[in-house]
Amino acid sequence: MAHVDSIRDRLPELYKEGKNLSRLLDVMALPLEEMDQEMRDIQRSHFFNQCVTLDDASKLGAILDIPVEDWQSFRDYRLWVHSLRDARLKAGAVTREGIRLFVHQYLEGFQRLKEVKLSPPATELSTTESDTIPSLIENPPVYRYMRPPGPNGLAPLDRFKVTNNGLDSAPINLVLTAFGSDAPEYAPMLMNVTTGNALVFLGAIPTGKRLWIWSEKKEDDSLSLHAELEGHTVTDKLKFIEGLVPGDANTAVQASGDPQPLMLERGTNEFWFMPLAHFDVPGLDRALLALADLNLKQGVWDETLFDHSLFSQQAAVALQMLWVESAPASFKVELPAQSMLSQAGNLEEGLSDRDRLESSLDEALRRLSAAGVESRVHMRSHREVQGARERLARVLPMTIKEKGSIGSDDLPDSGGAFGITDFDNSIFR
Repeated sequence: MAHVDSIRDRLPELYKEGKNLSRLLDVMALPLEEMDQEMRDIQRSHFFNQCVTLDDASKLGAILDIPVEDWQSFRDYRLWVHSLRDARLKAGAVTREGIRLFVHQYLEGFQRLKEVKLSPPATELSTTESDTIPSLIENPPVYRYMRPPGPNGLAPLDRFKVTNNGLDSAPINLVLTAFGSDAPEYAPMLMNVTTGNALVFLGAIPTGKRLWIWSEKKEDDSLSLHAELEGHTVTDKLKFIEGLVPGDANTAVQASGDPQPLMLERGTNEFWFMPLAHFDVPGLDRALLALADLNLKQGVWDETLFDHSLFSQQAAVALQMLWVESAPASFKVELPAQSMLSQAGNLEEGLSDRDRLESSLDEALRRLSAAGVESRVHMRSHREVQGARERLARVLPMTIKEKGSIGSDDLPDSGGAFGITDFDNSIFR
């Protein structure tokens, strides 16, 4: 030992040799060796890459305001601090490069540490969704759905409000379903009072039928409008009115060109519904013969004005509205994690590590993002989407349980056909 040799060198030559002397020197040097070891441990505890305990590492991490998370081991925490530190000090944290640097460094280190393969490295980040490389999408799309103004359907002259919390204006997709004894609904008009634009369907929606109105983006980024009535194209029956003023029939003029979708402006938009009479379109007992103003309402005792009230009409159509918002002050990181490689026999641990990686990245990006900016991490999985609009027209062949001289018995519980089977004798098919 070093201290034994050092003490021996300081003795006279006469006393340097001897078995008993060596034993005595070993005893004398032992406290000094222990003190040296403690000094080395203290020295190592002041260097993040050399410290050996989680407690020492957490004290150094506290300097950068990076506390230990409950789920982190010593090795997890060391990787966590290195990745956050580099993102903040090398690339500015809130920048796109800072986020990419953290995701790349933490993802690679996590996969080495856990001995799993979950996602390709984030050497670059795509700006759109990708199945092969990680992506960072700013202002990601948010899908919205609404059934205004409530569950009882849409009655003539109903007004309701829709809020667009997105960054930009958004086109609305509509589904109108006629129901009840007051159906069909004739020449329905839906107006965005906020923008002054309206959309009219110059036809009838029979009871139980659905009118789909949706927009598609063309190659030049312009929008085209389409309409189907239970599988039959009725786009030619759509009428788009621009600059409509309630109460002024002179403004109810179809805009030139192809019909355009109704747009939701940022913030609160007020909508107005009414079946409006048009030449050569049926609906005399349902549609309003003149363009009403916003003060005209269905008569309600002690609530509406006598000279601005109509006899009450029941709702004959239900409305569903769908649109896509561009979420402001937000971004989303997506990792293509459709497959996973892990050690044989460690499937459960690998799946747990996958969930842990997603939650860890989510928490880290929340800390790295700028104040007021929302972040989200999504691990993409295998998916197959096949959109379809099913329509039940009739159950064939039609069979009868019993038949006698006085007629036939009720239909069997084999499905549901509108106007043929009653509610109690119908099942989903």
